[in-house]
Amino acid sequence: MKRYRPLLHAAIAALAVIVAGPAPAFAEETAIVEAQAPLIVTDIAGREVKLSAPVKRMLLGEGRQLYLVASLEPENPLARIVAWRNDLIEADPATYAQYLKAFPELAKLTAFKGSEDSLVDIESVIIQKPDVVLLNLETMRTNEDAKFVEKLAALDIPVLYIDFRHHPLENTEPTIRLLGK
Repeated sequence: MKRYRPLLHAAIAALAVIVAGPAPAFAEETAIVEAQAPLIVTDIAGREVKLSAPVKRMLLGEGRQLYLVASLEPENPLARIVAWRNDLIEADPATYAQYLKAFPELAKLTAFKGSEDSLVDIESVIIQKPDVVLLNLETMRTNEDAKFVEKLAALDIPVLYIDFRHHPLENTEPTIRLLGK
């Protein structure tokens, strides 16, 4: 998998540019979304999820989701991120070091420990008051068993399932489009 990582990063970045267009177009799209609040989207798991648009506070359930956010908001990928799982530090230390060099505030971002398939501590999520929580599709079963999504929904904190690894050929473009909204 490590030898394919640069190819995967390049594919995600290329798809993000193709799908979302350059950053100014993304900013215009964001302005349109602001006028449309609330927004109902379908996540990669096929669930309809109601969001309060625009999303200003997101929590990343896996650190490698930063790749996507950075491709959609290259000037300041951390602007909307209130917390993240810091597994990127061990999973891809070279990329983490590059992000840290470009965006030193990453070191101060609230971080959660654990592997990508483990649960995020629900109390810690609630404290962050995110507009949305992004989780990987492969965590769906674990989250269902713990009723994680239901508990957050009761507090009006929506969860979106995204996917770059479980079915990358099928789900990368739809995931980028989903976050581009």
